[in-house]
Amino acid sequence: MTEEQESRRREWMDMLEACVYHHTKEANRTAPVIIMQSPSEDHLMHKAFAMAVKEALDLVALLPHLDDDDEGDLPQHRVGPIG
Repeated sequence: MTEEQESRRREWMDMLEACVYHHTKEANRTAPVIIMQSPSEDHLMHKAFAMAVKEALDLVALLPHLDDDDEGDLPQHRVGPIG
């Protein structure tokens, strides 16, 4: 991975970390305060967003560990079913 690619990857990771932090904070803010109270849609949405963005962050973190020779084998580098 080149220095420029590493820099862009780090920028993406910083932005994704900020998104995870925001949605986790909002999920905590909208969490039910009464035991056994069903969670609001806002709470569930922020919780799901935080988990989804965290998974994306984990995938971006894996990029440096992929072998450069395998780069052409990634799904986004192959021709799709439509062409």
